[in-house]
Amino acid sequence: MIESGGAVKLETPPPVNASVSVPAGTSVPGCEETNSCFIPFEVIVGVGGEVTWSNDDTAAHTVTAGSPTDGPSGEFDSSLFFAGATFSHTFESAGTFPYFCFVHPWMNGIVVVPGFTVKELACDFGDSLITDYQFVIGLQSLIDNGEITPSVTNSQEPNIDSAIQIPEWIQNNSGWWCEGAISENNFFQGVDFLVNEGILKFP
Repeated sequence: MIESGGAVKLETPPPVNASVSVPAGTSVPGCEETNSCFIPFEVIVGVGGEVTWSNDDTAAHTVTAGSPTDGPSGEFDSSLFFAGATFSHTFESAGTFPYFCFVHPWMNGIVVVPGFTVKELACDFGDSLITDYQFVIGLQSLIDNGEITPSVTNSQEPNIDSAIQIPEWIQNNSGWWCEGAISENNFFQGVDFLVNEGILKFP
């Protein structure tokens, strides 16, 4: 099994969810001078975290991943959403995601989803710092990136939601591995179990 070597380790785990406001008056230039076209300008969420944007302006806007220079990246796009409406997106992989308003291209913001190693993910799950859903999404991200390799396979697309419940023994093993009480192989028995159950996909 492989651990990622370039992960970002935060002193406290990033929040599960975050909210961003599109404030009044952003449909005219000026807010970009103080990075206040989206408030806050930068938000941090964990893998599996959700960001919700609320349009608190009187004009319609978009929340479009990418930049005015390079155009939409395709990661997410609210399409046009009007005053009083909201748009939400769940981030299922680590990275830095700049975004802008397609209608008002001076409006820019950033979502940061820190990376992690499998050991950090296990420690956070063992300490109940992240949800079952975040743990599964994090494991799937590590599998997709080739950073961990289960010993069993499941080619079916997983069908999970935010209310998923992982067996308690897997969380216990996560905490014990973090503390050095059990081996890496003991922890990865739980990963293989989740693959066999169709909760994780590999390859």
